[in-house]
Amino acid sequence: MDTTTGEATCTVTYSDVGTHVIDALYSGSPGFDGSTSNAITQTVNQAATTVTLAFSPSAPVFGSPDTITASVSATAPGGGTPTGTVSFYEDGSLVAKVSLSDGNASISALLQAGTRNIKALYAGNTNFTGSSTAASKSVGCTTALSGKRVTGSMTVSSGQSLCLLSKDVIKGAIKVRAGGALFVAGGSSVSGTISASGAAALTVCGSTVTGGASVTGSAGFVLLGDSTDDMTPSCGPDTFRNSLYLSGNNAGVELGGSTIKGSVTLNNTAITSPPPFASIAEDLAAPELESNVITENLSCSGNSPPPSIDGHPNSVNSTKSGQCSSL
Repeated sequence: MDTTTGEATCTVTYSDVGTHVIDALYSGSPGFDGSTSNAITQTVNQAATTVTLAFSPSAPVFGSPDTITASVSATAPGGGTPTGTVSFYEDGSLVAKVSLSDGNASISALLQAGTRNIKALYAGNTNFTGSSTAASKSVGCTTALSGKRVTGSMTVSSGQSLCLLSKDVIKGAIKVRAGGALFVAGGSSVSGTISASGAAALTVCGSTVTGGASVTGSAGFVLLGDSTDDMTPSCGPDTFRNSLYLSGNNAGVELGGSTIKGSVTLNNTAITSPPPFASIAEDLAAPELESNVITENLSCSGNSPPPSIDGHPNSVNSTKSGQCSSL
């Protein structure tokens, strides 16, 4: 207490919201009796919050996971460290929900090439209001083509990403070596075969592959068309003018809404560890084969868990066998 003014001041930080009753007790001193003040009511409201987003690396490249971190902090005069959950959205679709730890929530994201719109929504809790933020992030490629015509075969080596973004024409085959990534979209075409072994990621959307494809041992998500039932960004149907062989891919497979003029073989797909979320809406719990037109056979074996059609059956002109006998 300031003996010159007779005033005493204390600073209080409230740990929860609600109504608090405050009174002051003066203990007295020589020449002065003690006394108690009238009680006052103090209402403590939720603290407002702010969400910020950070990307690491700051310039994502297709085929390389990017760590996205949402940091939630109290806005003055509020204080404390918010708890609860943050929901991450890509282009308006929920892709992950993560609990805060010391005010931070992170996901590992294998983003598709192009501009991705990421939003982080903090739900709030008893003591803190909800808030959100959003950011647009360009996902690049080490080699990006658009409207180009290439005569001859192409090879994608480890650490490289080849992106055919719009109406590219490749007059030859494409080989993806272990650690490489391939993105084909926007009405592009490949006259030869796509062969990939140990790819970091592989996407074919809304494009044509004359020679078929063989994709084995991929460490990242394999996306070959989509039936438009999943999350944005949309991935158009593909046309494969020869057979598809998919085996031993370890981070999710979707073959959707596409026409395969040949057979489809899907073997030994297993999620060996929780992969980073992929841009197209998959829970990555099981390989998906949905809404495809397959002119020859569909054969599946050794996939754990078995493939799913997600309510969208395939049209198979010949035999269906193994785990795909009912798809």
